[in-house]
Amino acid sequence: MKKIETIDVTCTACGACASICPKGCISMIENIDGFYYPSIDTSLCVDCNLCETTCHIIAPFEEKNVTLDNFYMYWQSDESKRQSSTSGGAFLLFAQYVLDRGGAVFGSMYNGDKERLEVRSSDDCGLEPLKKSKYVESFVDKSFKVIRKELQEGRYVLYCGTPCQAAGLRKYLGVTKTNQDRFILIDFACHGVPTNKMLTHFKRKFETKTKKITNIEFRYKDYKDSKSLWHTVTMKLYFSNGKSKVIHSNSYYYYYYKTFVESVNLRRSCYNCFQVEHSEADITVGDFWDIIKYKPELDDNKGVSFIKFHNDKWKDVLQAINPNDFLQELPKGTVVDPYKKKSKLPKLPERERYLSLLRKYGCYAGSRKYFGTFTIFRNTYFSQFKNLLKPILYKTIWRNRTR
Repeated sequence: MKKIETIDVTCTACGACASICPKGCISMIENIDGFYYPSIDTSLCVDCNLCETTCHIIAPFEEKNVTLDNFYMYWQSDESKRQSSTSGGAFLLFAQYVLDRGGAVFGSMYNGDKERLEVRSSDDCGLEPLKKSKYVESFVDKSFKVIRKELQEGRYVLYCGTPCQAAGLRKYLGVTKTNQDRFILIDFACHGVPTNKMLTHFKRKFETKTKKITNIEFRYKDYKDSKSLWHTVTMKLYFSNGKSKVIHSNSYYYYYYKTFVESVNLRRSCYNCFQVEHSEADITVGDFWDIIKYKPELDDNKGVSFIKFHNDKWKDVLQAINPNDFLQELPKGTVVDPYKKKSKLPKLPERERYLSLLRKYGCYAGSRKYFGTFTIFRNTYFSQFKNLLKPILYKTIWRNRTR
């Protein structure tokens, strides 16, 4: 058995092994809980061991001595662009830079036909489906090969994904000796990736034989609706009949998002993620939640991004931004490092308990048995009220301090 098939506890499903295999004998297959793992067709394998050489788990990167770690807070001045972004639109800033130079942007989009998140190129689907956070594991497949081909042809390429996907892609491009001068690698502040099996169970409640979900928009924002702003938890479903449905936190918080926050439905490797201390990306982006402590008067509940540069390769992109966009360098220590979180390892027993309920009862009944029906009813409405009240309280405290 190849090592690549024995690292199930630490495998991140980055797909580098499937992309590097010269015989195409490695496929990414869903396990019983809906997470992807490599499967090898031994009849085609020639024991070249390229899969192991390219695996960022089996052959990890050398320790970095220096990182730049410059932080900025940012948001788009164009209200429509900011509204259509999860936070302030930082991803869009770098994506547009690449597209303006004839390049290609790679990210994840929801495929309603295959009921899964997939890595796709802006050449195939445009930029819009690649925007925004998606709280589910993405099917990477052999997209790294496509990215390498674009770079070999001299195009600018941007890839945005989880820190472990970014590490896998960096390793793959290094092993294949691909020129990365025109390559922007972005990862995001990542809590972990939930199982696609749960999302599929969750969405089926809203479907009929003639009305299927074609797209799912997590963290949906609508500036005209106070229940669909940055600090709220809102989802929007798009259907095959052209209609859509907005679901606020009281309808889905405990049946999807709460299990993510509680770390009971994540991929096994997320519980001992080495990216807590390292990032192979050029840039990290994410929600600047610390704004409510740093400058609460700037928090208009429309979304603020942080941008973290790990090197100075692409810092000149900031010189090309719209002069009306908001950009401010942050003092050291303002942003709590998005990867240095409390260890998730103590949550492993709860993960197994929840996934066993998911296997047996599905998303809704499983969540009720895990959290308790009364707890869900009581806390759902309290949680929604607390999310709306939090920014108001911080602003009040800040005003009192400045008097």
